[in-house]
Amino acid sequence: MAGNTLNVNAVDLNSLYTMDAEYLALIADAIGEHKEAAAHRQECAAMIQRINDKLWNEELGVYCSRYWDEGGKPGAFLTRLTPMNFYPLIAGVPDPSRAGRVLKLMTDPKKFWGRWVLPTLPYDDPLWPTQDYWKGKVWAPVNYLVFQGLKRYASPELQAEFARKSVDIFMRNWTTKHVCGENYLSTTGDQSSDPHYTWGALMCLIGVESIVDVGNDGQINTGRGFTENIELNHIPLQGQLRRITVRNGQVDIQ
Repeated sequence: MAGNTLNVNAVDLNSLYTMDAEYLALIADAIGEHKEAAAHRQECAAMIQRINDKLWNEELGVYCSRYWDEGGKPGAFLTRLTPMNFYPLIAGVPDPSRAGRVLKLMTDPKKFWGRWVLPTLPYDDPLWPTQDYWKGKVWAPVNYLVFQGLKRYASPELQAEFARKSVDIFMRNWTTKHVCGENYLSTTGDQSSDPHYTWGALMCLIGVESIVDVGNDGQINTGRGFTENIELNHIPLQGQLRRITVRNGQVDIQ
């Protein structure tokens, strides 16, 4: 911020805007507004190009916010890392090579990939030990948004592991304290801030979507990265309540 003005091209806001354009196009097509859908797709494509041109930091191997251009020259990158640097994944921005570098950073055990993910600051940030609200805590909306990007780019095994970690941090608090946390400490996995906050349950929705989900094309997608036996009951899927089981890596829908 410079006074009351946001003076950067924000990587998270631009990525969310691009994702919105993509989904507005799908909605417009569904209701027969095909001209509007085409306009949204054009905006999405233009934003993808801009994000790749302006916000890719080759040195860090990740997308970064960047100060406004000054005198025709690109502004400096903001290089403090947070999960928001991964948000271009949700909008389909990177090519496979760049996506691979982003995922490599996310899964670096010295940065973000510990038992409790995703911390809102990396482990080597000097403020991570404070665990002060957005300084190191785990937030379910952040995990859920990043997971939408993993569904585009990550291997089935990585998707499954991210889901395990997300469900684990929720359930250990739910079963022992009956709380659905606003956020969680990435040091201990304990619930923090408000103990009854509905979006905490997004951690469990990650678990469900990692096993069975409906894609943008309306087709059912099933996870392929699980080795454990899993049973889900009363899952709403295409207008019906279904029973979902995973056995020997295979997902069965009844």
